[in-house]
Amino acid sequence: MMLPDCSHDRIQTLAHQLYALKQGVNTLSSRQPSNEPLISGVPRLYPSFIDPDSFTGLLPSDEQSLSFIRPLHDCSSLMFLANVSNSEIPRLVKLVTNRYGTIVHKTLAAQGFAPTLYGQKSLKGAPTAYVMEYLAPPSGSLNGWVTLYTFSQSSGAIEHRDVIWAALERILGVMQKEEVVHGDLRSNNLIVEVDVDGRPSLHKGIVSMKVVDFDWGGKSGEVCYPLERNRSIAWPAGVGERIVVGHDRQLVQTWFDKLFP
Repeated sequence: MMLPDCSHDRIQTLAHQLYALKQGVNTLSSRQPSNEPLISGVPRLYPSFIDPDSFTGLLPSDEQSLSFIRPLHDCSSLMFLANVSNSEIPRLVKLVTNRYGTIVHKTLAAQGFAPTLYGQKSLKGAPTAYVMEYLAPPSGSLNGWVTLYTFSQSSGAIEHRDVIWAALERILGVMQKEEVVHGDLRSNNLIVEVDVDGRPSLHKGIVSMKVVDFDWGGKSGEVCYPLERNRSIAWPAGVGERIVVGHDRQLVQTWFDKLFP
């Protein structure tokens, strides 16, 4: 028995899940036995993807193969590492059940402020797979990427307060100019490049910083805050209200001085 739901969201979600299950069973039933080992904990419905901006539907090269390696953290995060056609560099695949701020992601990526977005795969009744650049954490003698929150907890982080703020200003400036919004621009959705000792990597005196997780993003005034969010945060507007230019800056100002006093 299902509890009352005036918006019918639960019914629609259940219908989508049952449809995806049926599609998956049909796909598995139609496949021939394979000698390739099955990797546990990874999706098997996304053998390929396309870049919608360059897709013509005429050339085989429009579609690239996708081979999953492992979950990035655990299956509940819906993020995975995968290999793609003609590349030995792993990519990050994120499965998104609702909409995704593709326009914001691409706008910031074009300026070097977000991971490169290579393409996507949409399946009826299933999450959309977004294939993007994988920015790995530091390993051995190699620089890597950590969340801004993680960096702020390291010793000596306060010494880099000014360059961190300057990087944030550049990102916020691009978003304001292009009239796009992120909506959840907290320190865990910002990543910085650091060296093996945890110090920020500076390029001509500038910190490398990128924005991730564009689930709420879009054009200013065209997207809204979700019904479910962290109630302990002083959001710039209420649940269901439109996200507009200026909100991201307001949100940043609520946490920056606490992390970098």
